[in-house]
Amino acid sequence: MNEFLENYYTLITYVVEILAAISCSVYVYKSQDKASRLFAYFLWLTVFVENLSLYARFMQNNYDNELFILIKNSPFCSNHWLYNIRSLVVIIILGAYFRRLITKISFQKSIKLLVIIYLVFSLVYFAFSDAFFYNGIPYNFMLRSLVIVFFGCLYYLELLKSDRILEFHKSKHFYICSTMLLWSLVVTPLFVFSDYYRLANPNFIYIRQLILLCSNIVMYLCFTIVFLVSFFKIK
Repeated sequence: MNEFLENYYTLITYVVEILAAISCSVYVYKSQDKASRLFAYFLWLTVFVENLSLYARFMQNNYDNELFILIKNSPFCSNHWLYNIRSLVVIIILGAYFRRLITKISFQKSIKLLVIIYLVFSLVYFAFSDAFFYNGIPYNFMLRSLVIVFFGCLYYLELLKSDRILEFHKSKHFYICSTMLLWSLVVTPLFVFSDYYRLANPNFIYIRQLILLCSNIVMYLCFTIVFLVSFFKIK
C-alpha cells in the first residue's frame, strides 16, 4: 500500500482535480452561472498550480543546462513561492464566490473585510521575512481553512434566514460549500500536526497521505457529480 501511494498519489489527485474542473466548466458554458464561473477559476487554478509545481522535483537532479543551473541556484528552486501566491489568490476567488452567493450587504462586507485582512497580513509577513521563497505563513493552511469556514458559516446563516432553506437540497452551491467545509475539518488536523511529518515518522506519513488522498478523491468527485447532475438538469 505504501508503494501504491508513492506511485499513484499524485496521478490520482490530478485526475480527480481535472475531472472537477472540466465538469464545472461544461456546466458554466451551458448555464452562464456567474457564481459557478468563479468556482471554475478556483478549480483550474488548483490544476494549474499542482502541475506547474512539479518542476521542483526536477530540481533534485543535476543537469548540465544553463537554465536549469540558473533556476536551481535561485530562490525559485523550491515551489513554495508558487503555493504562497496560490493561497492569496484562492482566498480572493472564494471570497468573490461566496459574496456572489450571499445577498445580505453586511455579510458581503464581512467577507470583503476578512479577505483584505488576510491579504494585508500575508503581504506584510512576506515583506518582512524571507519566507516567501522558502516557507509559508505559520499555520497558513489552518488560517486559510478558518477563513473559508467563516465564509461557509455566513452562507449557511443567510440560508437559514431565507425562504431558500425550503429548497436547500436543490442547490448545487449548498453541496459544494458542505463538501469544502467537511474536507477542511478532516484535513486541517493533519497540517496542525505537521511536525510529525517533518520528523519523518513513517507511520504518520503513511496515514497522512492516505487520508489526504481519500479526502481529495471524495471532495473532487463530489464537485464533479454536482456539476454533471446540474448540467443534465439543464439539458
